[in-house]
Amino acid sequence: MKRIYLFALMIFAFSTVFQAQPSKVTTASFAMQDGDLSKAKEAIDLAVVHKKTATDPKAWYYRGLIYKKIYLDTAQYKDLDTNSLEKSHESFLNAIKFDTKNKYKQLSLINGIDFIYRVYYLKGDDSRNAKNFDKAYENYKIAHETNLYLLQEEAAVMDTTVYFLEAYSADRAGKDDIAATLYNKLLNLKYRLPLFYELYSEMYLQDSIDKALKIIQTGRTEFPNNDKLRIAELNAYLTAGRQQEALDKFELAAREEPDNADIQFALGTIYDVMHDKAIESKDDSLIKMYRDKMVAAYKAALKANPDHYKAGYNLGVLYFNEAIEIAKVMNNLPLNDQKGYQDLMTKRNEKLEESLPFLEKSFQTKSDDFDTVTALKEIYVWLKLYDKAKEMQAILDGANGQ
Repeated sequence: MKRIYLFALMIFAFSTVFQAQPSKVTTASFAMQDGDLSKAKEAIDLAVVHKKTATDPKAWYYRGLIYKKIYLDTAQYKDLDTNSLEKSHESFLNAIKFDTKNKYKQLSLINGIDFIYRVYYLKGDDSRNAKNFDKAYENYKIAHETNLYLLQEEAAVMDTTVYFLEAYSADRAGKDDIAATLYNKLLNLKYRLPLFYELYSEMYLQDSIDKALKIIQTGRTEFPNNDKLRIAELNAYLTAGRQQEALDKFELAAREEPDNADIQFALGTIYDVMHDKAIESKDDSLIKMYRDKMVAAYKAALKANPDHYKAGYNLGVLYFNEAIEIAKVMNNLPLNDQKGYQDLMTKRNEKLEESLPFLEKSFQTKSDDFDTVTALKEIYVWLKLYDKAKEMQAILDGANGQ
């Protein structure tokens, strides 16, 4: 009897240990419901490493829920586990993996994997807004992969926006090969966003201008009236030295949309380039023609939008530079040519007075542009507006720490 009694005790002890680990799942579940996440974590961590429950989808599902709650807790349990989000993700994936009877699959997808996708999406947004593009890329990558997993399980639709944000962050983080691959996949998916075509084309402006133009033209087919894509196309043509093609397109666009300030400005920039080339070739007739057309285009831009900063700034700089050229001629006159000197001074000052309102408005719009501040200081000195010149000098001194 004594031996039988001892054997019975051994059976009882073995049975107690055998049952202990499955009961840990129940303990963890109740502890989680009671809000005791420390106890819940301790119990569920034991359950998922025990041979009896290591492949139990219920155990992994509850582990996912517990770590999810730890991640979301911002007060009492926020420091309980620094990798709670990753462990929650792992747990829900294992719950689905081991769920041969489909008892916890849908719960894990809805309460778990979809939650993980949204959290990493928001983390990506936070990192992107903070200009931490390396981290943003990592977060969006996980969100994108999670979305694809949900898509595979027929629990979501493809989120091409997170795909684009992953590509954009890789682009801004200097991961050119990754960004190009992602952008190309989006192109094949016919992703519809003007900014996408603009950014993708920029990657090839220096090395493959034809490819850049092909990408932009695809975008222009989708968005024929998008001004930013028009400007991107202009930049591509100018980068390639194909000014005449750009000129033909933008002269047509300017005729079709005379009240579109951005198109008129873009046309002005083309004339600006052509004007510079005419100066290089010393062709006086072309210099005058492109100068007059440039001025007319910039003024048309300002008529359409009086607050168009770049058009006003470019006009101000044009007149200021013309005043500089006159000043150079003045300095080379013989000392006894007072009449010639006075005539040129009058012309110089007329140019300065033409320049002044444009540069003053540019300064009001962007007071930290020190090229504008420097030009204004020079104009004020030449026009003997010394108090205003001192104001500009004070700004320059402050910028230099004086």
